[in-house]
Amino acid sequence: LHRLVVKLCSSCERLPSSLFVEGVERRAEVPCNGGGFSDIYKAVYRSQEVALKKLRLFVDDTPEKRTKIKEVCMVYRSSIISDLDRQRFYEEALLWKNLKHPNILPFIGLHSEASDLNKPLSMVMVCRWMPNGTIIKYLKDFPETPIVAKVLEIAQGLNYLHSIAVVHGDLHGVSPSNNILVDGEGHAQLADFGLACYADATTKSSVRRGSVKWMAPELLQPPSRFQRTRSSDVYALACVINEV
Repeated sequence: LHRLVVKLCSSCERLPSSLFVEGVERRAEVPCNGGGFSDIYKAVYRSQEVALKKLRLFVDDTPEKRTKIKEVCMVYRSSIISDLDRQRFYEEALLWKNLKHPNILPFIGLHSEASDLNKPLSMVMVCRWMPNGTIIKYLKDFPETPIVAKVLEIAQGLNYLHSIAVVHGDLHGVSPSNNILVDGEGHAQLADFGLACYADATTKSSVRRGSVKWMAPELLQPPSRFQRTRSSDVYALACVINEV
C-alpha cells in the first residue's frame, strides 16, 4: 500500500498535507552544507535546532545565482527543477517518513516556504540537527571513540533498511556530502535517502547518480541500465568500514 501511495504522489506531483509542518524558522540564506543535488540549512522548529534539506537549482550554483534564479521563478511562476529531481524529492520524503530506527536520522516533516504546499521549489525536508556532524569528523574530534561500536551502529541501520526491503543506494563516507551522521549522544545515524529504492523493485535506472568511489563494480559496468541492490549497499558499507 505504501508503495502505491509513493507512486501516486510522485506521478500526480502532490503530497499529503499531513506531511507538512508549520513554524519552521530558517536562520540563514546561505547553506551550511550540501550534497550533490541538495543544500542543508540550519533552522529552528519548536525551539529545537533542525536541518532543512532543499533541492539545489543547479549543481554548481552560488548565492548570487540562487537570488537571480529565485527572482526569475517568482516572475514566471515556474520551477526549473527537473522532473527527475522532483520525483526523487517526493519519493524520498514519503519513504523517509516511514523509517523508524535508532540508527536512522529521524524525519520530522516537510515545510513549504510558499502558499502552495506542493510547489517543489519552495519545499524543504525537515529533520533533526546533528550537532556532532559526520562520522568521519566525529572520530577525528573524539579519537578515543571505539570504532567497532560505531561500525556496528552503521551496520544496524543498514540492516534495518534491508529488513524492510529498502536499499539505501548511496551510502558513503569521506566526502563533502557524507551521509553517516552522529547525534548529540554520539550514535551514528544514516541519512540521505534520495537514491533509496525497494529491494524487490523491478525498475532499473539509466541514471548513474551517486558517489562513484563507493559504488559496487556491477553499478559501473557498461550496460545502459542497472539496479541498486542490498549487495551494492554491503559493498558501500565495506568501503566505509575501510575508511573509518
